[in-house]
Amino acid sequence: IAIAILDDGIQTVTPTVGAAPVPSHPSFIGNIFNGAPKINAFYDFIANAANNDNPTGNHGMLCASVSGALAENPPNEAGITEGLSGVAPNCSMIGITISGGAVPLIRTFLWAAGLNTNITFLNGGAAIPIPALPAVPASIISCSWSLSGATAAARYAAVLPTLRFLTFYGRNGRGVMTFFSSGNAPAQPPLSP
Repeated sequence: IAIAILDDGIQTVTPTVGAAPVPSHPSFIGNIFNGAPKINAFYDFIANAANNDNPTGNHGMLCASVSGALAENPPNEAGITEGLSGVAPNCSMIGITISGGAVPLIRTFLWAAGLNTNITFLNGGAAIPIPALPAVPASIISCSWSLSGATAAARYAAVLPTLRFLTFYGRNGRGVMTFFSSGNAPAQPPLSP
């Protein structure tokens, strides 16, 4: 099972040009129970790069840690004798930095679920390449953010069919579960696919 964190990404360091990115925190360095790497894919949909070397914040790292930090990982602070374990330490993870428009979000959800849409997306007239799909597509997509602002309703309406599609047809008909935070603002009506 893979958990995709759609947020600020799981921060990486790319040691040299052309090298594979590696997680920058010990909670994500290592393998899960079956010997597969803890992180099976990274993608920054803002920079269109297969890494999370330049996250826009640290919220994605926090969400990823709670969701799936490795068990028995080493502490990274003096005086602490144990590392943090996430709720699902033996699940692989996909770290994704998101872009907020409706079309980029649709593309991101489909990519995380391992669906190659063969759609050419344009950015200012230039074609954006479709990144290589995750080695293990997401069974669960975590979105600890909400659509807000003046265009939130329109973006939600545009993204909703994709969420419904993933719910019923993702993972070859078994469905991909997608979870959103409830938001921090008062009086937000519940939204569901």
